[in-house]
Amino acid sequence: MQRGFMGDRLNILRVLLPSAIDDRAKPQTAIAILAISILASAILVPAIAIARPQASRPTVERRLSELTQNSDLVLGVVRSPDNEAQWPEIDRRIRQAGLVYRPIALDRLRQEVENSGVNLLLLPNLSTWSGEQVLELEALMSSGIRAIVTGRLGENSSPGVRQALRSLVGAYWERSLPQPGTMQRIACRTEALCPAKWIPANTSDATLPGGILTATDFNAQAMATWIGTDAAPAVTISDRAIVFGWQWGTTPNAEFDTAWLRAALVQMQASSPPSSQNNPPPPPPPTAAPPPPTVAPPPPPTAPTPPPPPESPRRERTLPYFPENSNSGAR
Repeated sequence: MQRGFMGDRLNILRVLLPSAIDDRAKPQTAIAILAISILASAILVPAIAIARPQASRPTVERRLSELTQNSDLVLGVVRSPDNEAQWPEIDRRIRQAGLVYRPIALDRLRQEVENSGVNLLLLPNLSTWSGEQVLELEALMSSGIRAIVTGRLGENSSPGVRQALRSLVGAYWERSLPQPGTMQRIACRTEALCPAKWIPANTSDATLPGGILTATDFNAQAMATWIGTDAAPAVTISDRAIVFGWQWGTTPNAEFDTAWLRAALVQMQASSPPSSQNNPPPPPPPTAAPPPPTVAPPPPPTAPTPPPPPESPRRERTLPYFPENSNSGAR
């Protein structure tokens, strides 16, 4: 239809232009050519605008394509006895989302994360943690690694471990829904965290068992709520983690799970700091050690001055002593 419309307008120009050129000697020629130029712009420019596709805002799918093709994110998925029975379905849904990941054993969490270069962790339905494992997770997240958490994190752990995990990820599963529910996105509050920019549009298409989340970090914000509740959070986001209020990988709707995982990755990528901030610059090369201070050599030892010879005792000169009666015997 647009092509026929363009053809009709071009035919009009073909009729008008020759007549104006033939009459170029007439005084009205300049005015006629100017009018035809204006008419041509009025005909062609709207038609070109109609034919040109309108630029649209990047969709989640487009942003995910950019994410998988050129991304600094390296996804690691933590495996433990808690999700061992669910692992085949977890693996299938991650691959269905078009993602590549590296499996990470929970009992070797820090070692395997550091050796594999992982900088984003998926913690699917991990309810049993030890104190040592929590310390390793805390060290990793303090170094800049972030997490996507699903299910009842730490529910079967000691109270101290549960509290530490809640503080790390910014929210926790407070209680289960009385019956399966559906979710809805909240309205935009800030441009940076607008749910419509990254949360799937079909969030209310699935009905699933879930839990009501409670934030533990003042930076944590609800991104989706459970319909039919008093705006009870179903998804939260903080500086360190995104928390899903359902057991990811176990819902009947696999497409629902994969759409949410893809959206969370898009949001993590969009909010991640530049790679130069993740990798601190190397320390400057060591400077040459200053030369040791010059110490003047000690003067050579001098021979000790011998003590003066002892003075000989002085003798007093005395006159000979003659007793008074020394001559009496001679007579």
